Formats: sequence, C-alpha cells, structure tokens
Amino acid sequence: MDDDTPVAQIVQGSQTVETARYKFTATSDTYTIQELKVQIASGAENVVEAIRLLDGTTLLGSLTPDGSRQAHFTGLNKDVAAGVDKVLRVELVLNEIDDTYDRTAKLLQTSLVADSVYYLDSAGTQTTTGLPAAILNGNTIYVYKTIPTVTKVAETDSFANKALYLYTFSVTPPSTEGIELYKLTFDVGFATSTSGTKTINTLKLYRGTTELVAAGDATTSVSSVTQNLDGTNDTLTITFPEGENIPANTTYTYKLRGTVSGFGQSATYIPDTVSFYLKGDTAWVDSGIASAISKNFVWSDKSAPSHSTSTADWAGSYELDNLPLDDVTWSY
Repeated sequence: MDDDTPVAQIVQGSQTVETARYKFTATSDTYTIQELKVQIASGAENVVEAIRLLDGTTLLGSLTPDGSRQAHFTGLNKDVAAGVDKVLRVELVLNEIDDTYDRTAKLLQTSLVADSVYYLDSAGTQTTTGLPAAILNGNTIYVYKTIPTVTKVAETDSFANKALYLYTFSVTPPSTEGIELYKLTFDVGFATSTSGTKTINTLKLYRGTTELVAAGDATTSVSSVTQNLDGTNDTLTITFPEGENIPANTTYTYKLRGTVSGFGQSATYIPDTVSFYLKGDTAWVDSGIASAISKNFVWSDKSAPSHSTSTADWAGSYELDNLPLDDVTWSY
C-alpha cells in the first residue's frame, strides 16, 4: 500500500471516491505491469456502479464488478523503471443511495488480489517474482445516504452559581437529504479546590430557544451531575425517543443548560472547574434499530423504507467528522 492511500472514513453516495493506492517498486530491473484484479468487500456491489483504475489522473480502465465483486484490468502495459515507484489509484463510482437497506452503511474496502498481478521483466518474460504475499486491503470506508456535520459553537454565557448554557453545538445535514438523531452523550469532568458538593442541577437540552426535555421530545439519563469522589468523570446521555429530525440543508443549534451550585475559589484563588464535551465513537457497529445501537452518538441517514426508530438504519458516529467535539471548561 502507498503511504497516501485514503484513510478510514465515511462517505456519501452519488459520487466517485478514491479508496486505495497501490505502490509497485522495481528494485534492480525494469518491468511492465500487464494485468491485475481489484476486489470490493461483500455487499459493496449493491452500491458500486464501477471500479476505476488510474495512473495519476490517467484512467486505465473502468469496469462493473463481476459476480466475484472483482474488476479484471488487462492490457495495462504500465512500465515501472528500476529504482522507481509506480502508484496506481482505485476509485469507486457510487450509485445514489435510495430508500432500501441494500445500499447504505456498506463497507467499500478495496483489495488488490495478490495472485492476479502479471508483469513482464526487461527481457519480456512473464514473471511472478515479487508478487504481494497476500491480498492487499485498503482502509475501511463506509457509505451512507447522507452524512451530517457536527460543529462546536462558542459559548456566550458567564460562569457562576446560577442557571446557564453550558455547552453549545450544531448539526447540519447536506443540501440533499436530512438526518435524524437518537442519542447524544456528554462527558462531564470536575476539578475542585474547595470543600463541599459541586453539582449541576436541572439539566435540560434546547434546540434554539425550544426546551426539549419538558416538551417530551428528549429525555436525560440523569437530572443532575455531581463530582465523583473517585475522581472519575460523569456521563450524561440525552435520548430522543421518537427521533430528532433535521431537514436537509438546515442547521439546528443545541444548548445544554443546567443550574450550577457549590462552586467557588480556594484561599489562594484556585477556582473550582467543570468541563463538558460531546463524545464520539471509535469503533464501527452494524446498523440496527435505534435502541440497539450502544454507542455515544446515534444518528440515521433515513435510508430505510418507512423510516422510524424501529427501522434498521441507525448507526454510531465512527469516523463522523469533528467528533468528539472540543471541550468547554468553566472556571469559577
């Protein structure tokens, strides 16, 4: 694999994406690559319209995956000079993700089939010396119907023992399709220099100026958070029982609000502090119904027919840009 092969990520359908870069190196002799096979992961054939092989920006071939999910590129005649690297790129042309389960949340991992590479040495003799020892897999790339952007928003409140907005962020779907949220998870950490209990009470979530908990649109796992005696951080989970719909090309701004009590400063003016951040997820999980996704940030691209919290088109936030969001630390 080339060092610049695309990293693990999630992508949206209806576009062409680069998924792998394969580096061929000639050490002591010039050789000519004649043919090779590229394979895509199981299930990816439902969304991949074509597999493209390129040398830089030059298209060498574009093929529809066959019954083995492979594209067999022949007649390449790509020279690799001794002491020089040749990098061939693979792109996938993705179909539109429609309202079916067979196209969304698919793994697009692209692999070079090791024993499929044929090349000629400088004498024109076909050789297999130096072939990859095993199949070469690109990084994990998953495709969705649509992907939101989650962004930290600067705080404007001042900290004191009072009710205030503690953490603000926004969620924006692209212009083509909306998304839904089901679960948000906040990490809450205390660092104190004074005695007494430090508490954030009456936790609520707002969408703009609309309070969602009182309206029944959101629920909190706890109504307050208090400094843990063992020094560990608290976790606050907010769930949208019926899903929180965000229309396409619309930004919703959310604010976590609570009532602060018990904070102060030590005799040497060291302040009590509390920090918040919106958590993300570090591992992939298969799509499922909303309540079955045991992740920190649960969302849906609404790709299932008759989408609801009971359809299997909900996911965690693996590789969702910006998550976890930056933290906010409040000092008394």
